[in-house]
This record gives sequence, structure tokens and C-alpha cells, in this order.
Amino acid sequence: MKILILEDMEHARANIHEFLTLIGHESIPLDTSIDLAATLDRVRPEAILLFFRTPLQAEFNWNLLAGCRSYPTIVVGSDGPQERDGALARGARVYLLKPFRLQALEAAIASLEGLD
Repeated sequence: MKILILEDMEHARANIHEFLTLIGHESIPLDTSIDLAATLDRVRPEAILLFFRTPLQAEFNWNLLAGCRSYPTIVVGSDGPQERDGALARGARVYLLKPFRLQALEAAIASLEGLD
């Protein structure tokens, strides 16, 4: 599966990219400051792994998620049930709470396979 990773922290982005590659996925790791619409047109991912910024930047997070609406999206956040419910209500397919186990990420990706 071709997965776009949107994460601000370079080391975290690199670690997730390495993990996804090891389990057989093609991943494109990018910072969240990219032009999302242009990137989606160019990359055409099958899924998006979106790491939310701090809950203090909730509006930025919600706007970024809105831009991902046409793609199966896994949101990784740190603000618990309220953030999870908001993300799922706004179109995320899966919400993972930080810190998460890599097995949970692998299961979340498997749940998206075959979805468009």
C-alpha cells in the first residue's frame, strides 16, 4: 500500500517510514507544512498517516484532516477521547493515541487495505 506520512518531527517520520518499508509498504514521508492539495495530486497515495500537532494547534489539525478527506486516513494524536471523536467525525478511519505500538499501526493499515 502506498502511504503518505505527514509528521513534523523528522526522526519520528524517518522511523515510521523505515517500519512501513520493512513490512512491505511504499511510504512517502513529508512534513505537514507541504502544500497538501498539490502533494496529493502528485503522489496519489492509497492511504494517509497523519500525525496531529499538539492539541494547542487543533484548528491546524482539523484543517489538515479536511484536506485528507478523499483518502483513507489514520490519525495519530495525543489528546484522548475528545480528539479521537472529533477526528473520526471529520473522516478519519482510525485514530491511534500516542504512544502507540507498531503492531497497532500495522493492524490499522491492514483495516484500510482495499478501501478507496
